[in-house]
Amino acid sequence: MSCARLLLAACLCIASPAWAGSDIDSATEADKAKASAHYTQGMASFQAGDTAAALAEFELSYQAVKSPNSHLMVAKALIDLGRYVEAHRALTETIAEAERAEAADPKYTQTEQAAREELGRVDAQVVKLKLTLSGVQSSASVRVNDAEYGPNELTRPIVVAPGQLTLTVIDRGESVATQTLEGRAGETLNLALAPEPATEAEATRNDAAVPVAARAEKRPFPRRRTTAYVAGGVGVAGAVTFGVFGLLNHAKYSDVEEQCADTLCSDSVRDDAERGHTYQTIANVGLIVGVVGLGTAVALVLTESETATARHPTTRVAVGPGSIRLQGTF
Repeated sequence: MSCARLLLAACLCIASPAWAGSDIDSATEADKAKASAHYTQGMASFQAGDTAAALAEFELSYQAVKSPNSHLMVAKALIDLGRYVEAHRALTETIAEAERAEAADPKYTQTEQAAREELGRVDAQVVKLKLTLSGVQSSASVRVNDAEYGPNELTRPIVVAPGQLTLTVIDRGESVATQTLEGRAGETLNLALAPEPATEAEATRNDAAVPVAARAEKRPFPRRRTTAYVAGGVGVAGAVTFGVFGLLNHAKYSDVEEQCADTLCSDSVRDDAERGHTYQTIANVGLIVGVVGLGTAVALVLTESETATARHPTTRVAVGPGSIRLQGTF
């Protein structure tokens, strides 16, 4: 075979069905004569065992006229060359073409039957992938090894060669899922593909890109609400103590003031005075406890929704001559 013919065969082998010629119904006599000449030469080469040359001639015949017969012979040549995935596609297209041509010429029924028989044998040499996508846009595609299949192609099984298969889901230009598996000849694999969950490292990187104020998580300190209730109860008890013993001290003070004349007091009156001082001390302590308890309760409630990044609130009571101060940081 000449170098020119080998080069032509190589170019046609990688060509797509776009090189198909005129339909049978619209082909001119010149187209049919050209197609017939290439078909005859192809059959001669095929029978002589020169499959590559035969493939080139059958493709030239199909390029002139889209005949199911020449397409069937393209598929058979591909089978002999071990190119089963391409042969599977050619046979599938041949069957569809023969079914349409049967209406005008019943002879293509035999072509359809022959193509179906060949397709059955080729099915045992390839892997079929039935893919279902979820969690992605309707425009998402799938790359199987080096070939990418779009949404329309994913509506039917994808035919690939057996061996290790790497499936990558492409959504909006980015790889969102990858799966590697072993495909055996004759298998039909039903696979559901969805975006992979973000790894811990990716989640950390994504979180780092968010401003601190946006990702700060509000959470109460442990038992903060319970502590506020207890402190509030203690504060109320202190306030009640202050009120009760303050009134008792005031009553004793009034009694002593009435019973003492010219600063002279009886022993019983002096006992009442001492008791009044005791009441005053208890009232003062109750006041301190009440202020501290209520102040702490208020501080805990107001700072209950502090963020995790905020520092813990602190409170301090300062007791000085004639004053009580509640200080804190929030």
